[in-house]
Amino acid sequence: MDNHCTFKIWHKKKKEYINCKFPICKNQSNLTVCEIHLPLNEIGPHGKMVLCPECQDKMGEDTLKRHLDKCKLKSSQNKNKKRKITADDNTIITPRIWVKNSLKITDIPETIIQKIENIVNMNYEKFNIQISKRLLYDERIISTDFNNIYPKEQLIGKNSKNIFQEISIFENAKNLNLIFMNDNNDENGKNCFKINKQNEDEDEDKNEDKNENENENEKIIEKEKEEKENNNNNNNNNNRNNNIIVELGCGAAELSKTFQIGCKNHSSHILIDRMQYSSKNKFDKDINDKLKKLNQSKGLNNFLIRDVIDIKDMTMTNYIKENQEKEENNKIIFISKHLCGNALDLSIDKIISYYQYLKKKNITRNNKVSMIVATCCHYLLNSTTYCNFDYIQEILNITREEFDYMIRLTSWGTLKDTESNHYKLGKKIKYILDKGRCEFLKSHGFKNVEMVEYIDSTYTKENTLIIAYN
Repeated sequence: MDNHCTFKIWHKKKKEYINCKFPICKNQSNLTVCEIHLPLNEIGPHGKMVLCPECQDKMGEDTLKRHLDKCKLKSSQNKNKKRKITADDNTIITPRIWVKNSLKITDIPETIIQKIENIVNMNYEKFNIQISKRLLYDERIISTDFNNIYPKEQLIGKNSKNIFQEISIFENAKNLNLIFMNDNNDENGKNCFKINKQNEDEDEDKNEDKNENENENEKIIEKEKEEKENNNNNNNNNNRNNNIIVELGCGAAELSKTFQIGCKNHSSHILIDRMQYSSKNKFDKDINDKLKKLNQSKGLNNFLIRDVIDIKDMTMTNYIKENQEKEENNKIIFISKHLCGNALDLSIDKIISYYQYLKKKNITRNNKVSMIVATCCHYLLNSTTYCNFDYIQEILNITREEFDYMIRLTSWGTLKDTESNHYKLGKKIKYILDKGRCEFLKSHGFKNVEMVEYIDSTYTKENTLIIAYN
């Protein structure tokens, strides 16, 4: 005898009615249906079937109270999201219409492609594009900073590309001091380094003059003074050093997980994505469990927030409390492994907006804002979505229509044939667009902005980071 529910459901693909696959539940009238399809007022395994007054879902009376708590919380969150439209400083830096570039390369006349190629090749050097190369994912880095948490099979398999990208992004942020490392570990590390250095010096100094010894001691004393001064400056406000990691277009938050491991769990996380991920509970739980343990043992206030919201609608002041901005030392770093097309330009607007908000409040000294983002999918941009069209137009002297055509050619920059003219042209245009973004960040208050090749092109052709900090 079939124990499955006999309720008929319309199947969209098969275009016919099929039986529900849930098992039959116990009920007062012995109906051959599951609990979901029991009629109202029927007595099921969880009591009388009733409707939720909030969402009108049907359920057993025994589960209604627990469901209502979640339902009310969800509805209040949705109401809050509707209010998250204004920027942090109530200004819009560059009002633009966010539309996708729907052009196809086959639609572009050959004469226009030739014209764009000539313009780009003639003026490329005027942009003075400098790209540093920092591929930071070797075995030594993985073993020291990540305690060999990745099995060897994973480092040579299909997932190795993603792991190496995440590690290299973290290491680039760490090397530029965009994040606080574990205070206790850092102090111990520094002390060990000094002791070891002194021991090495003692062995070497047996064969060296006293003058060299005195010079080295002076350098060590100077370094110690500098460190004390820096610590005093950092502690003027309180204090506690916080890493606040904001991952934009986070998906399953794998990059945040890498940052959490690298920071030895001394980090708070704000996860932003406009899509709801079914796997988020698993990944977020891993991060959250570690944060809670550390908070309990060390008395910290690290947190995790996931918001299902479009980047253009997010407001940073909804996530970071005002007293935390004023009283604590925060390194707020915006990260993303790949921000497609205009998502990066939207993010740049929001990062600048938040930085200006902190500047107006005169709290940038203890709130250091930075970004480290991998760019991709430039072909989705157009002249209205791109943040710095005027800068490109001034150098290349092209119309908006020609600029839209030029953007579409960036898809050639991911071709496998790296020796072809198409690949070289596509790559140059990608670099020009990223350079324009860098200049836009500089013009809005970020003193240090650079482009970095962070992973070998054999792993991915989209291998450029934009890094901005003060």
